[in-house]
This record gives sequence, structure tokens and C-alpha cells, in this order.
Amino acid sequence: MTSKRYILIVLASICSRPIAAVTTNLALHKPTSASSNFHKFSDPSHVVDGSASGYSGSSVCYFSRGDDKQPWWQVDLLNVYEISKLKIINRSDPCTDCGEGLRDFTIKGYCEDPSVTASAVGALCYYHRDAVPVGAAREITCTTPLSVRFVRLATKHPYFTLCEVIVFGTGVPSTGACKANRSVTVTPAESEGSDHANLQGPTTICFGLKARNHRVQQSRLEVIAMSTLHCATGCAKRPLCVGINVKGRQCEVIVSQTASMLAEASPGWNYLRRIPC
Repeated sequence: MTSKRYILIVLASICSRPIAAVTTNLALHKPTSASSNFHKFSDPSHVVDGSASGYSGSSVCYFSRGDDKQPWWQVDLLNVYEISKLKIINRSDPCTDCGEGLRDFTIKGYCEDPSVTASAVGALCYYHRDAVPVGAAREITCTTPLSVRFVRLATKHPYFTLCEVIVFGTGVPSTGACKANRSVTVTPAESEGSDHANLQGPTTICFGLKARNHRVQQSRLEVIAMSTLHCATGCAKRPLCVGINVKGRQCEVIVSQTASMLAEASPGWNYLRRIPC
């Protein structure tokens, strides 16, 4: 069977250039959150407590629930940093009933907290295919350095397991605004099972924020209620798609033979225009 790979690039917000090197763990004792929590011995904060033992029985690891179909864990670095490298530590004790809890996961960075901002689009640091063995650690270098505040790890496997995440990078001014552009890649794992997983061959598209709090008003709109990434993938399938209107989890794919269209003021909506990559 031929394996499909889908690449979707969306221009999203990131932040300004670094000014000073950081040699310590940026994630140490920083605020954390997660999509679910397995039991009382598991907590998202254990992943940044500085303990690298990996023995889950000593309350140093995090596990998602078994019924969590899209588990994620994230850390708030409390400032904007350009991250380039992470170290991920798996549990050291085996669990015959847990499956492979650390496999096929994405690492993304955000300027906005994606757990409270539905329209936040993350920039991909790295997609780790396959499993990290029990008792092992992985040092991961981002495909492209990311200037971000939030770092999120996510998978589609239940019992997502993390014992320690160490983040390294360089600092940027605390007043630095998230205003530049960065590409985002959708991995095969993210495309799998979606409504647009039947794209043929590699698909790369790019968008730029054309008008904040504005929305293109014209008759040929296809309304889709889903994430911004799925909406952009829907645009990729349509040769005449010229952009998307986005508001939270609402999205409108704009299909027109006329690329030059005016966007009218509309609070909460943002118009992203399709541009050459």
C-alpha cells in the first residue's frame, strides 16, 4: 500500500528575533495543562518537575485517560522564546496494559494558548513517528526554530505518556510582539481519518493574514464548522479557492475566479488570503 503524506502550510503568528542565549531548561516548573488525567498519581506538572527517573509509581509522570482519543499536554513558558531543541523522557517501568503510550506525536509551538483560543494555529517543531521505547529518551531538534510561548505535544493514541520534557532555546524581549509569519505543517497522523484525508499526493498551500476583524462577503462561500487547519485543507482541494474566513471553529472556504475581493468589517472574523508558497 502506498503511504500518503500531506503537507499543509499556513502562515501563523510567531514572535520577534532572539536576543540572549538560555542554557537552562525553559520548561522547568512552568504552568502545564493537558486534555485529560489518568489517575491521582498522574499530573501534567510532573512532566516539568525536574525528575528524570521515569518511574511512574513515584508520581513523576503524566498519563492521559484511555478514553481520550486525541490526548495532548502543553507547557506555558511564560515568555516568548525561540525554541530549537527538546528532550523527551519516557517511563522507565513497563506497563503491559498501557500499550505504547509515547508514539507518533507532534511537537508544536504557539503564541496564543490553544486550549482557550480555538483559532490558534501552531507551528510544527517536529513529528516523531513510531514509539519511544520504555526507559528511553529522545533528543529532538526542531525542523525549524520556533519563536513561541506555548509548547504542545499531541498524539492520537490513548494513554499518552510523558515523564519529563526539557525545552531549550534562546530568549526574546518580554515586550516582543507576535507579528511575523511562520509555516505550519500538518503531519500524516493529523490528516488520518479527516474528511480531507483523500488528497492525492503532497499538498502544500500557504496563507497570509489579509484583514483582521474583516470577512470577505460574496456569494460563492462554502461554510465549514471545523478547525482552521481542516478548513485550509478543504481550500487545498479546490483549485479556485482564493482564501478562507475564520472565526473560532467557524470557517468559510472562498471559491471564486476573481482573486481580488474586498473584505468588509466583521468583528471576530479574520480573512486569510491564499498566497504562493
